[in-house]
Amino acid sequence: MKLSMTFPRIGRRVMLLNARIVRYEKAHTNILLGIEDVTVQRDLEREKDDLLRQKEVLLDEVQHRVATDGGSHAQALFPVITYQPVRVTMRDGKVINGVLRNEDSFTLQVFGSDNQLYLLDREKLKEVYYVPKSLMPTDVDKRLTPAEFQDLLAYLTRLAVPVPQVPRGGGE
Repeated sequence: MKLSMTFPRIGRRVMLLNARIVRYEKAHTNILLGIEDVTVQRDLEREKDDLLRQKEVLLDEVQHRVATDGGSHAQALFPVITYQPVRVTMRDGKVINGVLRNEDSFTLQVFGSDNQLYLLDREKLKEVYYVPKSLMPTDVDKRLTPAEFQDLLAYLTRLAVPVPQVPRGGGE
């Protein structure tokens, strides 16, 4: 059985529970309970699945891309999981908004929206909220005029590194 909980000191955790009945000869019965923290494995599996989906999209579109003309772009760009937005509430009420840089069972590293790196002890935190929405704006195409948007795409496309050409005839 899988159980997901948010603990006061260590935050969200996914636990895998296994239980077995152990019977002894003299009618004595116990329950053996195994608990495994699979939070990191589940997060890695989710990240791997996201990367595989991105790979498929990019492979489908790579045949249509031209590195230097600014003409085409990926239709589906997935959020990068390494930029997880968080809102951390300290026990004293102070709130830090930023991007999660690193975390473990005891500490949290957050690059705050004030450009400060915070090294936080989980015992001193009241809440860690993993913001599901990306920090990147989703309406860039609506904020810019069509010409500005085309210029932006052309510029970003020109940043691509062209694939090295293989010399013909085997070369020396």
